Amino acid sequence: MVVTGERASAADRRRERNLEIATLYADGVKQREIRVQTGTSERTIRRLLQDDEFRRLVHKIRRERTDEINAKIPALVDRALEKLDWLLVNTESDTTLLGAIRTAIPLGSRLEAEEFADRLERLEQSIAVEQGWTVPYLDDEEPDDDDLDD
Repeated sequence: MVVTGERASAADRRRERNLEIATLYADGVKQREIRVQTGTSERTIRRLLQDDEFRRLVHKIRRERTDEINAKIPALVDRALEKLDWLLVNTESDTTLLGAIRTAIPLGSRLEAEEFADRLERLEQSIAVEQGWTVPYLDDEEPDDDDLDD
């Protein structure tokens, strides 16, 4: 909510300014530039950065931005893979084909590595259950020495 005009209270203007500063911080803008853009003193910015509520606001804004970006990634990857597939089949340029191949091969290797890591994790969990290791070990903690002696 943007509050403007004469009816805006000092508290409303302060909240609005703090939201603007938090947004700029979340976007990675440097302190000096924030001071210039908002007309806020260095002392006020330092005070805000020490305030837990303000820092939570900055983290919340960053999480929201990250969520927005992550929501777009699958569609971008799908389009990129379609284009890569098209290039591998249809390009007449050896340079373009080589570039497409150099892009495709690591993708396959990464997928295989993730699959192997998944399989290894399931195997480790299965062994842990057979050996009677404690439940915390199954939650990515290392087994105690006592667990290894069984």
